[in-house]
Order: sequence, then structure tokens, then C-alpha cells
Amino acid sequence: MPVVIPAFLIRSLRSLSQFMHKMSSPSTLPDPTPIEQYLFPRCAQASSWSDQLHLYKSHFAELLAGSFVHKLFFVKATFGLQHEYIIAEIHNRDDGVQPSVRFLRLERASGDLRTRDKANRGLQRSPAKRDSPAQAALDTVSDSSDSSKPHGLDAVDIITEYPGWVPRGLVYTITFPDASHAPSVEDLALAAYITSTFDEQYSLLLRQCYWWADTLMAITEAAIDEQYRVKERFSAELTQDKKKEYDFTKPTVEGSYQYKWVKVPVHIRNAANVEQLKLRFDVQKAHYADLAKAANDEAVAARKEAEEAKTRLEGDLKERDAELVERDAELVRVRAERDAERARTEAERARAEAEGARAKALEDQLAQLLAARV
Repeated sequence: MPVVIPAFLIRSLRSLSQFMHKMSSPSTLPDPTPIEQYLFPRCAQASSWSDQLHLYKSHFAELLAGSFVHKLFFVKATFGLQHEYIIAEIHNRDDGVQPSVRFLRLERASGDLRTRDKANRGLQRSPAKRDSPAQAALDTVSDSSDSSKPHGLDAVDIITEYPGWVPRGLVYTITFPDASHAPSVEDLALAAYITSTFDEQYSLLLRQCYWWADTLMAITEAAIDEQYRVKERFSAELTQDKKKEYDFTKPTVEGSYQYKWVKVPVHIRNAANVEQLKLRFDVQKAHYADLAKAANDEAVAARKEAEEAKTRLEGDLKERDAELVERDAELVRVRAERDAERARTEAERARAEAEGARAKALEDQLAQLLAARV
């Protein structure tokens, strides 16, 4: 006897199958534009971001030239493994550019498969899902501070655009109020590149997220004269207005891990190390400036050569026009001479005919006189 399956059970199984299919096949964002992929990336490796900015600069040159770092936030998670990272607030000198403010998150993570897969997918999650409290908690507790990770993993240093970021967990900020003396996005990318390539191996005790965030901050800070930057450190004594403005939660000191009442120092800034990396930053920036100058010089030379070629061509055209005018004038003169010669010839012929007619008339008269005499 065949088994009869109730219709409601079939409908339930079908609905469950469709639900599981949607869960296993998440929708993806459309292909990123060059701006989303290289200038304000969904997800980019710090070691290649700077080169990509220069390589694809022609796609967003005007936007890149107008963008600058208005503020840097040093952020520390106040729970879990207390991950540290940098948020860069990007403004544009052109008030008409939208969005007027962008946020970039810069951080170091260890080279586990989950993080690499996240980088390869280019952050396919939608901003709404990414900014949810549960996802924010997962993102904040990075594997870069996971004590279960072995020593010597590849570091994954990531730059991500973070729309609608709300300041929280702040340790300190550096503001650059003067746009003409603020770090450019290229400066930020170069500082991230210098920090990342200095040591591309993740080390729990030496080269973790604490070291990376602090070093990146130090290089960027040192690149701008002190008179053009304002540093503000946060503490429990903030005013109520400040607490409200920054969604304040009391952070621990950067570079340390706090367990209950015990602070365990993990990273202490090495001034000599920072100075060395700052020197690399200056050398590389000078190199990029030389390349830009060389490219500009080539462009100026090419433009000058094109203008000279245009001038020569205009001169040649003028000479040719003058030759054509002269040739036309010569043609008119020749035609006039020919017409005059033809007119003279016609006149002489007419005169000869007239003389012949007159001679014939005289002959006829003479013949008549002779005939009359006879």
C-alpha cells in the first residue's frame, strides 16, 4: 500500500529547501567600481594598496587629489581579546563631493583561512549586515590577538571602507584641522605599506595587531609637523557631551591586554624602530614624488612637443595657403594675358577684314569708273 504524504508536509519541506538554498547562496554585491576597488576599497591588502592607487590613479585622479585624512582614531576593543585597529576619517576639499565623509578601517589579522577568505571575497556582506552588533563583535575580536595561533603565521593587513562608522572604544585621536597640511590618502596607504612590508609574518608577542596599529599611527603622526596636528587622549573623566558624542566606553591603555584588574603589556613603542620606518616612508614618498615629477616633466615635454608640432603644422599650412594664393594669382594673370591676346587677335582679324572690305570697295568703285569711261 503506497504511503500518502500529507500536502502540508510537502509544502513545509519545499519551503525549508528554498530557505536552505537561500542561506547557502548569499546574494553578492555588484562588481566594484575602480573607486570601490582601489581608492576606498571594500577590502584590500595593505601591502598592495599603495601601488594600486598609483597604478589606477587615472580612474579617480581628481577625487584622490582632493581627499585627505582629517582624523585618525586609535580604537581598542574593550571586550574579548581587545583587538586594536585604526579608523581614518577621510574628507574632501571639494564640498560638492558625496559622500562628504568616508571611513577606512586599517588593521592586522593573522593568516587564517577565514580571514583570507574574507579578503578574497572583497567583503561581499552588505554594510547593514556588517554593522550589526553581532557582526561588529565578531569583526572587533580579530584573530590577530588569538593566543591559540602558532608563531610565524602570515599577517593579513587589511584596509576596508566602513560606511557609517560610529566612534567607540577610543584610546586617542589625532586631528589634522588644516586640509593643506594633512596626510593625503596616498600618505596613509604608503604608511600602511611600510608597516606591513617591514614584517609580513604575524607574531603573537612582537608583530601583532597592537604593534601594527601603533606603528602605522606613529608613522602618520610623524609625517606631519606638530603644529598641524591635535592629539586627544580619552579617559574616564570625559564630559557627558564627549561621552555622548563618541558612544564612550572606557578603554585600556593601547598595546596592553587587561584581564580583570591586571594589565599585561604586550607592545611598547620602540622609538628607534619608528624612526627607521619613518625614514623608509620619507624615502619612498620622495621616490613617488620623483616619479610624479618625471611623469609631469614628460607630460610637459610631450605637451611642448605637441605645441611645437602644431605650430610647425600651422606654419606649413600658412605657407601652403600662400603658395595656393600665389598660384591662383598666377593663374588669373595667365588667363588675363591669354584673354588679352585673344582679344588682340580678334581685333587684328577684324581690322584685316575691315581693310579687305575697304580695298574691295575701292576696287569696285574703280571698276565702275573705268566702265563709265568706256
